[in-house]
Amino acid sequence: MTAVHLLSSHFRHKQIENLVVVTDLGFAKRARTFAELLEAPLAIVEKRRIGNQDRTEVLNVIGDVRGKRAIIVDDEIDTGGTLIQIVNALEREGVTEMYACATHAVFSGEAVERIAASGLRELVVTDSIPIPPEKRDPKIKVISLAPLIAEAIVRIHRGQSVGALFTSELHFTQEMLLWDVERAGERPTGGGNGRPNGQAEPEGQSVDTDPDTAENMER
Repeated sequence: MTAVHLLSSHFRHKQIENLVVVTDLGFAKRARTFAELLEAPLAIVEKRRIGNQDRTEVLNVIGDVRGKRAIIVDDEIDTGGTLIQIVNALEREGVTEMYACATHAVFSGEAVERIAASGLRELVVTDSIPIPPEKRDPKIKVISLAPLIAEAIVRIHRGQSVGALFTSELHFTQEMLLWDVERAGERPTGGGNGRPNGQAEPEGQSVDTDPDTAENMER
């Protein structure tokens, strides 16, 4: 499973103009999908590991980023050191506005402090790892994976394609309601299928209403 479509949908709704997606070589394949979903070009950050230490150094930004708004895409943020190096490199290259997103927010050490003091306008992460209150900041927005996981479970139960959730052809994936964990009161409360109130399920895909099944669920 991947959260690329959920994260890209968040930025699609922002309708950011003059955009470029930035990532490192290790995440380039998924970042290309992210960039295609936003109809934006892709720039690559070249970095190298310093000795045997768990540290990296950003060397170059490959691609046209000057005068653009950038979204930095990665799979996880640990200490935030690499992210801040990329932010600083983009500032030197003349990027006017910066956002970032990642699936997994480890936030170890002084990561949150680094992010808060950086030039980032917003960092978007998922709740794949619980984020305690002391690791929250106004710059950090958390998107819940619950509707994505719930829809995958429903599709497995019904024998439908789970892979379709992660393709650009499926309209539902792009328009899926984003559950903000900080605004729990606005979550959908319909049939428990991740769809807003009053929106019926597609024809031919009704939930099993067998009395024995319902009785077992109640137990």
